[in-house]
Order: sequence, then C-alpha cells, then structure tokens
Amino acid sequence: MNIRIFIYRLIMLLGTLSIIGCQSADKKFFPYQFDAEKYQQLSNTKKVILVPTQLFNPKNTYDNETYSSLDLAIKTYLQKQGFDVFTSNQAEELWNRNKQQIGGFFDSETGEAVRSRIKEAIQKTIADLKEISGFSVAVVPNVQYRPIRLSKKSLNKAVWNGVSRTVDSSYGRRNNRWMTHIAMSLDISVIADDSSEPVFRGVGGIDFKTKNTVTGSVYSRNAKHFDETPKEHIAEAIEIAFYPFIDSPKVEKTMPDSYYKMVYRKIGFFMEYPESAKEQQLKGRVIVQFKILPSGDAEGIKVVEPSQYEIFNTQSVRSIKAASPFPNPPKGYFKDIVTVEIPLNFKPDP
Repeated sequence: MNIRIFIYRLIMLLGTLSIIGCQSADKKFFPYQFDAEKYQQLSNTKKVILVPTQLFNPKNTYDNETYSSLDLAIKTYLQKQGFDVFTSNQAEELWNRNKQQIGGFFDSETGEAVRSRIKEAIQKTIADLKEISGFSVAVVPNVQYRPIRLSKKSLNKAVWNGVSRTVDSSYGRRNNRWMTHIAMSLDISVIADDSSEPVFRGVGGIDFKTKNTVTGSVYSRNAKHFDETPKEHIAEAIEIAFYPFIDSPKVEKTMPDSYYKMVYRKIGFFMEYPESAKEQQLKGRVIVQFKILPSGDAEGIKVVEPSQYEIFNTQSVRSIKAASPFPNPPKGYFKDIVTVEIPLNFKPDP
C-alpha cells in the first residue's frame, strides 16, 4: 500500500492523537471497551474470579456442562498470563438467589428483559463473591450467537470478529440452501467493582454453531455441540477477546482501517505528558514516522516534524518504543513493511 495513502487515511480516520496530562477519561475502541483509569488501579493486582460462561445471560438457560471446556480454556489462559484465578461453586447458587429476590428479569406484561434488574443481580452476585474470595476483578464470559449469510462466491467460509472459519456448504449452491449459518463469538467483560460496568470488554470469533451433514442423498443442517468446536478455535477466540487487556501479538484484523486503529490506540495507551513540562504548562506537536515489520516490531522511529520543546520529541519516540511490538500487519493487505506517520499532540491537564 502506498505510504501517502496510508498516512492520509490514518489522519483522516483518526484525527490527531492528543495526550492530556493525568488523563483519566474512558477509552472506547471498536470492538473493545476500555476504562484506562480503573485499569491502572487494578493492573498491579492479578487476583481474579472467573464467572461461569453464560451464567449472567438472562436469555439463556445456564448449563455448566455445555461450556465447561471454554471455562477451563479461559482459566488456563489467564493462569499462563500470571493471573491468580479463583472459581466458586457458589456462583450459580448466589446468582439464582439474587434473581429470585428481585422478582426475575422479565417484565410480567411485556415479557421483555428489564436491564435494571439484570444489573442489580450482577452487582449483588459480584459483591457476594467478593466477600468469599477478595478478588480484584471478575471475568465474565458470554457466548454470542448471530446469523451469517455466506456469499455465493464463498459458500464455505465467513469472517467475523477477527477470525475466518469454514463450513461445508458446497451442496447448497444450486438452490441457495444452507447459505445462512449461526456464528459463535466469545464476549469477555472484566468488572472491577460492584457497578457492573466493565473495565474492559472485548469480543473474539469462535466458530460456526451449525454444520451440514449428508446421509446418503439426504442433506441437512444441524446444530453442533460446543464440544465439537476445535480447541485451537477456542484458544484463538480467547486471545482476541482479551486484547488489549492482555496484549496479544497474534491478533489480526481483516481490514486495513481496523489495523490502523489498533496501532493508533496502542500508541495512545503508552503516551504520557512529561512531568517536567507540567510546571511551565508547555504545549507541543510532534510528527513521528516509523516502520512496522511483519513481526509487529517497530523500527526506524524518527521525528520528521519536531516540537520546539525537545522533551516532547523524546517522549514521542519513547512512547512508540514502549508500544512496540504492534499486532502483526494482516498479510492480505500489507505485503511487507508498513510505514506509519502520525501527529502527536501534548498539552497539560486543563
């Protein structure tokens, strides 16, 4: 891709990255939600409780056996990242008790789920669990289902939430049968307190929920049991869903604009307003250029338009070094090295 087009798109799409001293505003990134201030408060504590998958989903009947393999995979992944993971056999009991105390989740007249009741039950259950274990955050997994219509050109493949998956639909080509399948994604919420509002929320694609089968000359489409999902698909979904809460070098997006955003937001996370500039309330703008290798590593970092204050020039280079490595550039859109040029603004806390 032409570097000028890349730079133009990056600037037009994202605007100028402004860093404010002691910034504490919430950051929301598609498809991620990230509360930077609360994350800083809990980043040094790695004791978490893992809530069973689907437990907090009022639209699904909780079934521990169905998602036990997913719960184990999430627990194993967090432990490998250095987290002390706590699970409780009382979670379901506490959840059901709190649900009963508030009169259930659905309006008796409309039949619709009442958001305030669900939120209240989550708050009470997390508070009850915290009394038991004293964890710093609760990790709440949920499996989402949605229909995906395959294209006539590619009846056997679909892309969603950062993954590409295949399903055998070739025999539906003549009459367009079985072109619609159900896709599964893993939704991860990380909750730090009793507010039920997530510190972090991310989504990663898992696999197709439906499959096509052939018995003699009879073709049919059936639901797959969750245990039929390949372990490597579950592992990939977990890794994508936890990014950037846990930085993953394997996360790839399918469109260039999404990749630009990932690079941009990671730099923003590592930017800081220099302490030595606060006394004089200095402001500055720096344009930095660097290259991202296929491995995700940044090299050739240089200031192409410096600020009059050298401290901002130094801080800009330091921030990009801290943000490296970046997610690997999607090979389908970038042949080799990706060159990035971005403006960084520094200003004191108002």
